[in-house]
Amino acid sequence: MARKTRLMLGFDFAKDNFPSALYTIQQWSEYAADSRIFETVFGLSTACHPDRDLPGDAMEMMIRYCRCRDLFIFDEYAAEFAMSSFGDALGRDCHPFYTGFNYGSLVNRLLLLAGMADCAFLVRVDPGTRPPKCSFDYIAGRFVDIVRDANWVVSSGYDGRLAIRDLFVRSKKDHEDLVKLFTGIDPLRQITGGAMFTCSVPGIPAMGFERYGPTDRELTLVWGTDDVIFQILKETQGSEPLTEFFIPRFDPEGMRKSTVEYYRGICGMVFLSVLLRGDSAAAAESRARQFVRHLIEDQIDPAKYRFDSKDSQLTMRWDEEFVFERIAPGGFLTKICEGLVNHQNLVQSGKWVAAVELAKRSFAAGLFKILAR
Repeated sequence: MARKTRLMLGFDFAKDNFPSALYTIQQWSEYAADSRIFETVFGLSTACHPDRDLPGDAMEMMIRYCRCRDLFIFDEYAAEFAMSSFGDALGRDCHPFYTGFNYGSLVNRLLLLAGMADCAFLVRVDPGTRPPKCSFDYIAGRFVDIVRDANWVVSSGYDGRLAIRDLFVRSKKDHEDLVKLFTGIDPLRQITGGAMFTCSVPGIPAMGFERYGPTDRELTLVWGTDDVIFQILKETQGSEPLTEFFIPRFDPEGMRKSTVEYYRGICGMVFLSVLLRGDSAAAAESRARQFVRHLIEDQIDPAKYRFDSKDSQLTMRWDEEFVFERIAPGGFLTKICEGLVNHQNLVQSGKWVAAVELAKRSFAAGLFKILAR
């Protein structure tokens, strides 16, 4: 019998969606458990300190819900320790990931887990998703064939909704056109990070960013830097979704966000896409301001607006809160510039591959958790 290909089925979660994550673990581990062509292990990436942020029996519940042979976990304790050890080995100006919740960093943690688990491929799903009707072997087999000999990534899409949210706008179509115009990404043809996003290991890292302030309200969350970025980067251009099947969601929205929070992410991608063309930060900010003006003048539906706080709702009109300085504060834009430089350093210097090798050695030394079945 041919040896099975070792694959990591991975996802990330925050403390707010832990119950949803548990159900997702159960559904997807049952879906993948009987694979005839893949030896599947589970990888969990979380910006939580499990003993402080999750129920006391959280780890035991994960093991109970997971039918895969091995369960690898990269939590915030491991991230804090690894940041120091990676800095010593790779240089203090090189960060494979950042601590705290961050789209790109959480994906990179999964890639590091997949490397230390000796997996050839990573398949990532989001909490709030269910497996599709097609077999795991059929879909994962198709996806693995696409990415096997390239830096491309591939994904499906969500059943019944796009990855981009249109909760706050008058016209879905006009909104999709605006996002495409300002980011270069077609929401109808975008890689979706939670819909069986598949890549080879070590692959090309996603783009992470350090928080722009000390609190969890000041996270540098840039839309698409865990998925659609791979359609923009020159190393992975050619990546496209395969949408002959779709991934159902039992949690339609995902993480709840205010209108300001959500468009901070897309505004960040507008800013980043200009930087990736080689233009200046000033030009990128000007383009981001144009995007916000279009949102205010043509897109946002006041009846659907979701305020950033109760205080704002009581003391402001929506268009007093929804201003560029709140959406994209200066520190936020600065951290995007720094994150881009860091990503270029990781990829162009070969330090990302070195980071994966270092993670393997760290795992052997007992840094990361493995919960064996």
